[in-house]
Amino acid sequence: MTEEENKQLGKLIFEVAKNNKDLLVDIYDRIKGILYSVGNTYYSNLEDLKDSIQDLLEQILKKAKKFRKNANACAWIMKIYKNSFINFDRHEKVEREYLEKLIEQVRSSYLSSDDYLSRYVLYNYILDNLNKFERKLFYYRFLCQLSINDVANILGKPKSTIQYRITQLEQKIRKL
Repeated sequence: MTEEENKQLGKLIFEVAKNNKDLLVDIYDRIKGILYSVGNTYYSNLEDLKDSIQDLLEQILKKAKKFRKNANACAWIMKIYKNSFINFDRHEKVEREYLEKLIEQVRSSYLSSDDYLSRYVLYNYILDNLNKFERKLFYYRFLCQLSINDVANILGKPKSTIQYRITQLEQKIRKL
């Protein structure tokens, strides 16, 4: 990114800080190549990568008022993106640990070790084939048995999006 392009990016961030949310699309268009190339080295699948970029754009919107004049706009954005990687790792670890505890609870509720083993293998197979967002949906909807409204509130997404993604998830699980 040239110095001039970086200055233009900074101006867009200042405009976003003035509640001009439509300019997030312009910011995305200017940096998507960088985001995808950096994200591809970190995320194992395209869905997680796209989710991370969506989260980044939300963070830019929230933090745009803190952007300082004459700051390196691209570096500022990449720092936010790097922090999202760290948060992703933390959430993945906590999520995996909790799911392992949940599986252990399921195991302890079955007397037959064969029954436990088949469920354990099934859960692990399913979880290994889901992306981060799908694992969260699986956990909240199927293991915790929360309502779609509750899942939407926890994940901060519209109810219709959650319903659609759960339908897709059910189809994917059936195929698995």
